[in-house]
Amino acid sequence: MPRPDDSRRRPRPVGSTHGHATAGAGILPSMSSLYSSGVSDTVHQLNSRTDSDKFFDRTELQLLSHYLTHTSRIIPFDVDDAYALQVGIPNLAFRSKPLMSSIIALAAVCQSHDLVGQPQQDRPRIQNLLTLAEKHHRASLLQVQRDIPKSCEYDYVLANATLMVLYATASHCVRIRLAETRAKNEPLPTELMPAQSQWISLIRAAHLAFVGLLNDHSETGDVEHQNRKTPPKITLPPGYSQTASTDPTIFPQNGPTESTKDLLFPILATSSGPALTALHAKARAIRKAERHMSNPNKSAVEDVSLEACFGALGVLSGIMIEVFSAGPVPPPIATCAQQSRVGPDVPSLGPLSTVPGWLQSYVARVTSCTTAPRPLRRVIMAFLNRVPAEYLRLVQTMLDSIRVQTNSGQQDSWEISDCESSNFNVAHKLALEIFAHWIVLVMLLDGVWWIGGIGVWELGRLVSCIRGQGWLDSPYTFGSWWPESMYIVGRELKNVKNKR
Repeated sequence: MPRPDDSRRRPRPVGSTHGHATAGAGILPSMSSLYSSGVSDTVHQLNSRTDSDKFFDRTELQLLSHYLTHTSRIIPFDVDDAYALQVGIPNLAFRSKPLMSSIIALAAVCQSHDLVGQPQQDRPRIQNLLTLAEKHHRASLLQVQRDIPKSCEYDYVLANATLMVLYATASHCVRIRLAETRAKNEPLPTELMPAQSQWISLIRAAHLAFVGLLNDHSETGDVEHQNRKTPPKITLPPGYSQTASTDPTIFPQNGPTESTKDLLFPILATSSGPALTALHAKARAIRKAERHMSNPNKSAVEDVSLEACFGALGVLSGIMIEVFSAGPVPPPIATCAQQSRVGPDVPSLGPLSTVPGWLQSYVARVTSCTTAPRPLRRVIMAFLNRVPAEYLRLVQTMLDSIRVQTNSGQQDSWEISDCESSNFNVAHKLALEIFAHWIVLVMLLDGVWWIGGIGVWELGRLVSCIRGQGWLDSPYTFGSWWPESMYIVGRELKNVKNKR
């Protein structure tokens, strides 16, 4: 039964009043460090506009229309997602400039994706759209960071976080596509090159924001007593059906394309078990060897890092079981509800209690904080939200060290400088190998437009780098290396498909 004020807090026509959160600020992680300080100039320019300049120009209005009529219809998996993306978040955005900027940024990337897929690419237009998207995205990111201590409007913050998760991978995908389709020996401008690991940071930041609110109990007031009686639930408006398959307004993209589902998925399902067993054996052998080494220079941090890798390996194992199991399996890894004192399926306390129920539910699903049935794309991408922070730090350090290739002739040659390579220990190498096994699963999401090409691209970088560094020539590696084998299989299947 929905709480009495839940329907009141659902988005109303533009111009109506809106309740604000009252919880204390400072609990959300800083995201401004993801970008250089020069971005603040963009924020200043946007904020210093005159009243007449604050109107959207024609391009921005066209992108808003594109979001409402197209983008918001090809992202939702079910009607709950559809309500959030098509009704709830747009209504909030009309009262929040940062949120509207995120909508425009996502729409610009979506339109860029459509243009990249055309036989004759309009690269100048694509570049202009990506530049505009990045401008709005960065301005929104820093404006939210500035507003948190002053307004505490966490509904806007959380809604923005969900769009930034989509933007992070969508922008990365478009840039990957541009890199893949450029002419031979044609250099790609630096500003259009795929990012290093920023897309991972944005996904993780949204998760941390929601978990931070979930665990904060600083100010509950009378809301606590009220919410103990009436947990927030989604109340669908009239006309919304209960299943995505009967709703003509959404076009869900679960994961693989038909060819990937028919060809690559069975291969991964058959080979993933032995590969995971081999990875576990290698990790145990490395830990045993490290414990028996008498190295006085070894720090406690290295032990913590190695244990973080084992935590990530446990998360990967659970996801593989869920992806390839023929029947329903219990959640093998902790959800946010288990990690925190309250969860998205029970009455929330503190600042989260002032966030509308429909938004709580949507954010919980986007940030892997719910045990509800999930599409394949959320099962696989949950890895980034559930692995230990120390593990993700190791991976991102490695990814950021792989040189970005700006020439199409160098795509199969990703290297780490000898100077940087000397700074990496056994935990770094194990972390990257676990990550490579997860990226194999991401290849299954080629049917999701905002994730699509990430799997093959990132796996190609990792295979080239790890093989090139000679890290597989160790006593712990036996036989063929699964990520490399699956990368070759995936590439061959893609070539066969393109020849048809």
